[in-house]
Amino acid sequence: MKLILTIIMTLTWNLGHAQDNSDVDLSDQVDNTDIISEEYLLYLQTLTNEQLIQETIINIEAASEGGGWTGTGGNFHLHESNIWYMGNKEIPYCIGRANDYPLSEIELTRLVNQSFSQWKQFFNHYGMLNKNINVNNGKFSVQFPDFKNRSINFNFKKVECTLDAKGEIQEIKNGLVFLFGVSNSVVLKNQSTAHTQLGVSLRKLYDHKNYVSTGFIWLKDFSTEINKIKHLLLHEIGHILGMKHDSVFVMDEDIAYQLRDNQKYSRDYFGDIESPAWMYRLEEGKTYNLTATRGRVLPTKCFDSDYMPNKFLPGYVKKLFNLKERGCHKLVLSYVKDGTNASQKMFKLQMMNLKGDVSREFRGVLKASVIKPRENPSPGIFSKWKVKRKNQNKYSDEWFRMILDEKALMDLPVRGEMNMHTTTMNRVNNKKPALGVKITNRKGILMEIFVPLVNQWWVVKNVHNRFEN
Repeated sequence: MKLILTIIMTLTWNLGHAQDNSDVDLSDQVDNTDIISEEYLLYLQTLTNEQLIQETIINIEAASEGGGWTGTGGNFHLHESNIWYMGNKEIPYCIGRANDYPLSEIELTRLVNQSFSQWKQFFNHYGMLNKNINVNNGKFSVQFPDFKNRSINFNFKKVECTLDAKGEIQEIKNGLVFLFGVSNSVVLKNQSTAHTQLGVSLRKLYDHKNYVSTGFIWLKDFSTEINKIKHLLLHEIGHILGMKHDSVFVMDEDIAYQLRDNQKYSRDYFGDIESPAWMYRLEEGKTYNLTATRGRVLPTKCFDSDYMPNKFLPGYVKKLFNLKERGCHKLVLSYVKDGTNASQKMFKLQMMNLKGDVSREFRGVLKASVIKPRENPSPGIFSKWKVKRKNQNKYSDEWFRMILDEKALMDLPVRGEMNMHTTTMNRVNNKKPALGVKITNRKGILMEIFVPLVNQWWVVKNVHNRFEN
């Protein structure tokens, strides 16, 4: 670790950039900062000295204007998941397509605009659309180097693509080029950086002065189904908006497998950013269906994709929830409200039959685990900031990640006890049945339930992580 930090700091200093202050922890002072992750430091430790120097040079080049091209979505470099476009200037985009691509340019334009609109609604819903990424609360100030206010930019406008002397579609400065089924030398040269062979988003090394990018989104001619094309398009646009892999359903790191495997994955959720079992973050009053089979091809025979057959449940679970051998069930988790402090959340767990009747209901206040929570999925920017703390006379230059949504973490995992609600309660041996519960986030909600009456754990996986180890 000492060698890693020495190389990074020495190279950064010698190349004339601001001193690296990634070891300065602002997390107690700035709510929407995400300091260099432990996962990234662990990744650096796996590199040889030669690879480490290469990695450091890439990050330092990313801190300057110009440079080459880099793929997004792999999360290998600190700047890689940066939001591409900040501010309010018009963002030109054009669409290039192969002559035999299954959708016309008119259809693709409609699809691109629909995707922009969906993501804009998503950012608006979670309070990130018009939010300035800088901070000034009296105790400290974190500002862009030019002290301008900037929020994420959705001001896209279609223009015509232009060709170079070789007949290739050219880049648009500070704009975006969509390539459907057709490549150019930039895409072909950088395709090895793609996180999937079906699509890739590429941009020039990050502009830490103007916070606008020049880039391409390339989609392979892999399907004639419009919902599959749209799903992949939403995924790649998500990257230019700063969304990380596995931050929400459409950003599933295994999207290529979903789109290719017709035997295991259905079309039910294609074209949606979120699904009922995998949303961006838990919200008060929302319910999450943990038994829905939509999105997977499963022989349920329940005639309703929200339900699963009772026969798949362990005997002690059927007994606990008062279910018969035959029939179907739906297990629904609800985030009811916050507890008495920020680390406590009240949840409700309901087991329902096909008629919608609740056979059992458990409620409890769960507390944030002492185990390190998951990485914050919020979009953000790793860059150099002007920072001034209270009682300081001037600003200093510091490198770290600023995020749009400090609420995204949701303090998961949470754990605690859930008791059977009075209206559905049957006392067992004069005892009120209770469950030990842990809720984590791994491709959506995953619940681990301990049933003390039989000393057994029941792991409840949703449709997206059901086949995960």
